[in-house]
This record gives sequence, structure tokens and C-alpha cells, in this order.
Amino acid sequence: MSRLRAALFGAVLVIPAIPSLAHASPDATISGVVEDALLHPMTNATVILHDTSGATVAKLQTGADGKFAFPNIAFGDYSVEASSPGLVGDHQHIQLTAAGIAPIELVLTSNDEVIQIHEDWAVPAPPTASGSVSTVTRQALQERPGGEDRPVTDVVASQPGVVADALGNIYVRGNHANVQYQVDGIPVPDSVGSLFAASIPVRLVQQLDVLTGGMPAEFGDRLGAVVNLQTRQAGEHPDGSAQVRYGSFQTTEPAAAYATKLGDTTGMFVGGSYLYSQRALDPPSIDPILHDTGTSGRVFGRADWNPCTCNHFELFVTYAHNRFEVPIDPSVAPLAPGQTSRPPDQFGNDSPPFIPHDTNSTETEDELFAAVSFTHKFDDGKDGQLQIAPIYKLSRGVLFGDPEHALGALADPGSTASNVTRDAQHAGGVAAYSLQRGGHAMKFGVQTDSLFGRTEFASFVRDDGNGGGIDPTMTGRGTDITNAITSGAYGQDRWTTGKLAVDFGLRVDEIHVSPNDQASHDDVGVSPRLGASLGLGSDVVVHAYTGVLWQPPAPLDAGDAARALGVVPAGTPVPYDLEPETDLYAELGVSARLVSQLRGTLNTYGRYAYDQLDDTAIGSTSLLSNYNFDRGRATGVEAALDMRIGPWLTAFANGSLSLAEGEGIASAKYLFTAAELADTSWQTLDHAQTWTANAGATVRDKRFTASAVMAYGSGLRTGADNNDHVPGHLTVDTTMAYTFTPHAYPIRVAADVVNLFDDHYAYRIANGFVGSSFGAPRSVYLSISIPLAAEPHHDGE
Repeated sequence: MSRLRAALFGAVLVIPAIPSLAHASPDATISGVVEDALLHPMTNATVILHDTSGATVAKLQTGADGKFAFPNIAFGDYSVEASSPGLVGDHQHIQLTAAGIAPIELVLTSNDEVIQIHEDWAVPAPPTASGSVSTVTRQALQERPGGEDRPVTDVVASQPGVVADALGNIYVRGNHANVQYQVDGIPVPDSVGSLFAASIPVRLVQQLDVLTGGMPAEFGDRLGAVVNLQTRQAGEHPDGSAQVRYGSFQTTEPAAAYATKLGDTTGMFVGGSYLYSQRALDPPSIDPILHDTGTSGRVFGRADWNPCTCNHFELFVTYAHNRFEVPIDPSVAPLAPGQTSRPPDQFGNDSPPFIPHDTNSTETEDELFAAVSFTHKFDDGKDGQLQIAPIYKLSRGVLFGDPEHALGALADPGSTASNVTRDAQHAGGVAAYSLQRGGHAMKFGVQTDSLFGRTEFASFVRDDGNGGGIDPTMTGRGTDITNAITSGAYGQDRWTTGKLAVDFGLRVDEIHVSPNDQASHDDVGVSPRLGASLGLGSDVVVHAYTGVLWQPPAPLDAGDAARALGVVPAGTPVPYDLEPETDLYAELGVSARLVSQLRGTLNTYGRYAYDQLDDTAIGSTSLLSNYNFDRGRATGVEAALDMRIGPWLTAFANGSLSLAEGEGIASAKYLFTAAELADTSWQTLDHAQTWTANAGATVRDKRFTASAVMAYGSGLRTGADNNDHVPGHLTVDTTMAYTFTPHAYPIRVAADVVNLFDDHYAYRIANGFVGSSFGAPRSVYLSISIPLAAEPHHDGE
């Protein structure tokens, strides 16, 4: 006998809750029934949930009613397989794009029965979140150019309205208050620049969710965007690989990762990598490359212990080390006798100073992050779940300015150089309780972070009277100590009735800053948030959101630029006058499955900010220092398309039109000239681009994949008042990979081409304190990966 079940396969009933990670809040639940061909429930049938790599995510037996449920499953693509002795098994492909319940039906037949199986590879139904959310699965992460070697910042940079710079920092929708990264539901404190995000390789990530607008109340602090990282964990079978990557600029990167179960209740996932390159940063000049070698290393580990179905323990540790030479612009010449200035650069900015070519300025960054998470389900989750997670983080950045050579005979008169050591220790944690009752998905939580910060500095001035060198009478040294406590509490609920879902929440935050030799500084923010989504049929969802976003500054780095640039003398405290940014934010959007293979999204947003935060960078380094504009505003329109044709082709495209401006410098005024402080006009922010666009496609044919990603930007701002922009850029990265399977032992080889058409676009420009920097020229990388464990065999392959 036969049954046609195409309508059920791949169907997802969307009753969403707040997007989040496993063990963080009520995620998606896959709920279903296993039946025989006569629709009788199958008792004690084995049901296994696989991810896209074939690893086992969960396994259980059906009850007397044939029903099963996999709760707390993160978004992504999965297959559900059912089997029972003496019967032909059944399986089904399913895509989870929003929290809620995904129902499926599996039918087991005898050998003499025929059943038609149809897997729906169409694009998922539109998500019903009340904000802008996108999910990138592990399969998509692996297939992007660069594969598992690329940092997660490269993935986030492909979202609409995102701008990246030469140091790996990313800016979303004109927001300079940076990005909040979360690991398995645990927020990560501030880092040195983008060190944490750049140190997390794709091989560590099972999937990531990117929220660029419409933040639920559980998210606070840095709200330019929120990136939820769900880390990989051990499956039923050992899994691992060793890889070597080599290519342009003598880039060499060996790496390895391994996951295994240690008994029935414990699993671990560990890995590490080391990178050497003669182009560690995108330097001020494309060719020749001068003083740009760097190395980095990272190790990470995750351990899970499940002593019972109600308790889950997780330990996550990562350490990253990064050391790079600060690039020198070889196109700048020394001043000739009698010459006091140089002509502007090609973009109309004042020329950067001459740096003697024997200068060996370096930056060294180290970061350790550790978190322990305990999750308890009350009555197997029926009465909610509680997560408690203490954290510790050590962050260290050392800038060595090499004043002996930087202030030499050929250096510009009046030149300065500095050595700065930034140490930050964070201790804190989160606690959250989540509960689903009827149409309500509720969550309540608290979080806190204690910062113990110390900055040691030494500033040097060129001895112009003696033809160069260090002027000992102008040398200053000192230590700044900054301690701070930030904390927050929130409550939120998502109420679903029919096709209408309403999000409402309230968050209260505070920050207490104790700068050395100054009075403490306290601020409190209250953030009400309201959103809603409405399904218009099964293929169209509209959403709206409004709320207050309160974003505190990074207090430790407030004086780094002042010390490095020597604008505040040693022995004089750097005035602390930073204020949190308060945004009045709103967005409106619609998402529709236009046909089964194509989904489109259109969003528009607006933001008006009080005390808008911005950053200034200390030369070509990752050390950043906050300051406030008196006001800020941003608005934009974004469109996106997602396409999926069978298992062999996926593609995406997005574009954005945006404006981001600031008015009147209101804090850290020691960093600016009198003319800059007197200018109270609205000016476009230097990290904003009017137009951005991204597109990508991946083609699969059994064990062969080919993919390409395109990025377009209309050009960063330039000129004294940011009233002009550098030329736009269009860059394309490609990859091809093939997996050989000698004796069922897969060996993967890949070739990546970065900047295929060699577009020499300007990444950073010479306004502020940053010299002109350019994106990497065309470069080619080859990699080979071999497994550290035998590939498990799956029926039907």
C-alpha cells in the first residue's frame, strides 16, 4: 500500500518564542508520532535526531502512544530517523527557523509494503520573530569561502547593513556601540577590539543566530547586533579532523578538532589552531607590504555532563593569542629640509606622518574566557528550566610603540610614541528562568559583570632640538586603574494566539564606574520593549517593533587614546565623562515565501540616540577609545532574498540603503581640536556606507561543493567633515572543495580565492587617527583536511 505525505514532510508549525540557544531559553521542539502503515502507534520505536553532518543530536524511544519529543533544539536543518526491528525505517528532513513546536509523522512499514517518501527542500516558512533575525547553520558555515578557517565576523559581515574594517571590527546599521557575542546563551564581556569574535573559528560553531534589530529584553549592553553562538558538542560517534591551510603571503595554518563521548553521560569537544602570515592586517599600502607579519593561536574546549534528563552541565573554555606588527605606509616620504607639511592623500585627508622604516611597533593580545553552565529542567521541562552560569574573562592588550626608532632622525618634528598595556579581568555570571504556559513563553533573568582594569603607559616625544631620538624631559609614565560593575535584570513574555504573536519585556540596567583619583560615576537605564508579528496566511509574516535600547560605554578604554597620543600628561588623571547611549528604536518589516524555492524580506528601521557612542582608534591597532556625540540618528531600508532548490543549490542576496549621523562631540573632548568641538552640525559617521549589498551561492554535487560570496560597499566617508566618500568596492571570494573517500575515510581538499577580481578598495581612511588601509589583494589558499575518526555509516547513503 502507499500513502502520499508530501504536505507533512518538512512542515513546520511556527509557535515561536524568543530566538536563543540550546540551554538558554525555550527553543524549538520537534514533536511527533511513529506509526505503522495502518496508523497504529508504534511503542518502543527508536527515534534519532541527526544534524547536517550526520552526527547524533539526540536519541529516544517512543512511549505507548507512539509519540516523541526533542525539546530545546537550536535552529537549523535536521533529519529525524525512526526504526523498529523487522520494519522498514522512515526518516524526514526538517528545518527549524523559529522557536516553537515542529510536528512530524513517521511511518514504519513491512518489507512487502511500499511507501512514497518526499523530502521538502523548499525554503523555510517566514520567521515570526518581531525583529530582524537570521540563522546560519553549520552546513552553510562549512560551505562558505574559507570554510572552517574563517572567523565568525566574516559571516556576520555578510548580513545587510553591516560594514567591516581592516581590523575585523564590524558595525551594524550605523551603530558604533559594537556587537554583543553570546556563547551558548552566556554574554561575553568586552574584548580588545574584535579579538574574541576573530578568535572563534567556524569549526567550533554548530550554528549562529544574528539579531540586527528588535532586541528582546534579555539582551543588553552592546546592542549594535547580538550574535548567538551555539558551540558544537560530541555526538554518538567520535568526530574530528586535522587540517593544514597554506597560501598567499606565506600564510600557514595548521588546525585540529576532535569530539567524542566519554561514557553515556559525558562528552567533550576540543580543538586548536596556529596561524602565521606576512599579511596579518590590511595595511596602509597594498604593495609593497611593509612590516605586516603576524601570528595567532587559539585553543578551545567544551565538556558536557548529563547525569539525568533534568540536569545539564557545560564547561566552555577558550584562549586566544594574537601578535602583529603595526603596518607602516611606505608611500609616505620624510619631510624635505624646510618642508612643514605634505599634500593631502588621494582622498583629500591630511597625510599621515612618516614612520621610519626600521620602526618595529607591535601589538600583542591575549584573551582567556571560561564559563560553567548548569541547566535544570523542572518536571522534564513542563515547569520550566533554570540556567545558572558564572564566567571569568582575562583580556590583555600590549601596544609597543618602539619609540627608539619611531622618533628617529627622519621622523616628523613633534612626533610622539607610546607603550600601552591594557589589562582587564571580568568576573560575573547570568541566571535565567524560562517557562512555557499555554500561549506564553516567558523568561526572567539577571546578569552582572565586575571589571577590574589596569592600564600602564609610557609616552615619549621626539627630541627635535638634537635631530631626533627620545626627549627624556618629555617622557611620562603612569598607571590608570578603572573598576566597574554593570548589572541588569529583565522579564519578557511572548504571547501567541493564532497567527498573532506579541513580545513585551522590560529591562533595567546600571553601571558603576570607579576611575582612579576621581569620583565614581553611576548611570541607570530603563528599557521597555514591545514587538509583534502577524501571519497573513502560511507564507507571509509582518512584524513591528519599538523600544528603548540602553548601551553603556567601555569604561576601561576611555583614556587609552589620551595616553597613547600624549594629549593628557602623565600624572594628570584622564577625565571620565562618558555617558551611556540611549536609543529610541523602531522597525517594521515583512517576510514572504514568494514561491516554494524563494523567500523575500523587506525591513525599514529608525533610531534616534541621546549621547550616541563612537570610537576612535589608536593608529592601526585594535585599541579603541569611546566618546559621545550629543545626539545621533540612523535610518535605513534593507531587502533580502533566500533561495533553495533541492539539496544541490542554495543562494542568498541582500542590500541596504542607510544613513547614520552624529551631532556635537559631548565627551572625551581632549581627543579633538577646537574646530572639531565647535562643529555642532550633523555629520555622517566615518564607518557608515550609504549602500551595501551581499550575495552568495553554493552548488553541491554529492561530495563536491562550489560557493561564492560577493560584497559591495559604496565607500566609507572621508574628508575633514566626513562629507565625501572614497570609491566603492565590489569583492568576490570563491571556494571549491571535494571530499575523497578512499576506504570510507574522507579526505577533503579545498581551494579558496579571496578578492577574485583584485579590487583595491579602501577599508579605512586618514580621518581620525587611522591612516589609509586597503583590503587584501587577490590571494589564493589551499587546504587539506583528514579525519581523526572513522566516518559513521548511515543507512540510505
